[in-house]
Amino acid sequence: MSIARQGVIMGSVRVRVMSCKDTIRLICEYLEGKLAPPVAREMLNHIDRCKNCGVVLEAAQRILEAYFDREAEPPRPSQQVA
Repeated sequence: MSIARQGVIMGSVRVRVMSCKDTIRLICEYLEGKLAPPVAREMLNHIDRCKNCGVVLEAAQRILEAYFDREAEPPRPSQQVA
C-alpha cells in the first residue's frame, strides 16, 4: 500500500507527515500487527499529535476486544442450535 504524505518544511529539513486519512486506513493493519515498524512509528507519531485519530484507534481497539471476548464465551443455552 502506498502512503501519500505531505511534506512539511522544518528549518532546512523536509519532514514527512502522515495524514489523518492515511492513519485511519492503516489502523486495522496496525492492530493486526501487519505494519512495518517504520510505518507503525509514523502512524503512532501522528496519533500522538492528533486527538481525532487517537479516538478512532481507541474505538477500533475496543471493538476488537469486545468481538474477541464475545467469541471466546461459550454460547448460552438459548443460543445453541439443536
